[in-house]
Amino acid sequence: MNNYLGIDVSKGYADFALIDEQKQPMVKNFQLDDTPDGHNKFGDFIRTLFNQHQNLTVVATAESTGGYENNWLDCLKKLQRCYDIKIARINPKGVHHYQQAKLNRAITDAISARLIAEYTLSHGEIIQFDQPDQAYWLRKQWTLIKLLSKQKTQLLNQLNNLVYQSNPELMVYCRHSWPAWLLQLLENYPTAKHLAQANIDQLLKIPYLNTVKAHKILNQAQQSVASATNPVSGEMIKTIIAEINHKNELITRCKQSLIENCSLQDVELLTSIPGIGKFSAVGLIIEIGTWLRFASAAKMASFFGLHPILKQSGDKNRVARMSKQGSSEVRALLFMCALVAITRNPVIKDLFVHSLAKGKSKMSALGICMHKLLRIIYGVLKSGRAFDPAIDQANRDRKPYLQKPGKQQIRQLQPVDVNAPVSARQNKKRKEQSQSQGELVTKCEIKAPALSHCAT
Repeated sequence: MNNYLGIDVSKGYADFALIDEQKQPMVKNFQLDDTPDGHNKFGDFIRTLFNQHQNLTVVATAESTGGYENNWLDCLKKLQRCYDIKIARINPKGVHHYQQAKLNRAITDAISARLIAEYTLSHGEIIQFDQPDQAYWLRKQWTLIKLLSKQKTQLLNQLNNLVYQSNPELMVYCRHSWPAWLLQLLENYPTAKHLAQANIDQLLKIPYLNTVKAHKILNQAQQSVASATNPVSGEMIKTIIAEINHKNELITRCKQSLIENCSLQDVELLTSIPGIGKFSAVGLIIEIGTWLRFASAAKMASFFGLHPILKQSGDKNRVARMSKQGSSEVRALLFMCALVAITRNPVIKDLFVHSLAKGKSKMSALGICMHKLLRIIYGVLKSGRAFDPAIDQANRDRKPYLQKPGKQQIRQLQPVDVNAPVSARQNKKRKEQSQSQGELVTKCEIKAPALSHCAT
């Protein structure tokens, strides 16, 4: 007999709901605090439950809430040593869609706990139980790096606004990024007023600042139209640049620590793919987790929003595009990896050139390369072997791309009828199709008339 325990975790406490295989409550919903006493009460509840029922299996699941659920899952793992308990962490999005399908309008913590238990019962085949999360702390460090990068971007945006007011002539050098020499220049001479008083020899001491550029910058500063010349704006620019340099040091240190502390074997497999470096490989493994989560490469591509979507209904027919559903982190990593791969990976390079030859834009071709790169990643992780272009070519030769069904295959049971009560747009398409079929019959010099739309 299986009982399903749903745990809705909040900060400091959790709600519990226990149901049987007929989705009937076994006990009344209860709430416990995330304290030693609360964990002891939960342990007493589990012991009492197993003492009252023989041959019992408890399937316990908790939503992923950014780490708040870990204490309760760890408590369940300790109880798992003595009792038959299956444990899993589930995606909140699945429970959310299950709640929408049930048309539940009122949502409370108690109702959410029951929905988690019902979702586990209804969709247990797609939930992976008792899977150790070896990359948990790596994921935390990865999140910290993203946070520091976001803060650095915010500081750069603020710096951009201040420099525009204090020395707008320098904005032409930071259209795409902020070079190191420009940050050092602003740190020494934050405003146009300070820069106009500088000596050319002092400017040439800044690395990567040549003589021509130094004279040009100095002349522009002497004729600048800057509106912010007060000392306050200069101090703000110096403070922001110092903080940006500090963020850069922290990001570099965290990246190095992440690479050194990562002992996952899958990282070595991904680095065998030309275009994927060590840091990108670590990030991809952290975001993907395990390939066992996905039944196929197409499922993985769909999960991360790299699959093409085509919307066609009646007269409406939209152009196919990348769906961009799910987390954008993998797409961001694959974008940079694909840029490198089109110059270093022969498989990706050939695909990129072939896509351009078919009339695709560069961004569309790059999206196709990202999708291909993710499929290669899936194959490498699943097989446990390093990337080999010969294996990829053999797979493509063995499994050619399926042809999409044409109009004739779709209308195999009934030919197109121009007299059907369709819309004006659809009727125009049918007439053009019928006319093209008639022209084809004439070109082939067949004496018989074209196919009639009337039943014979």
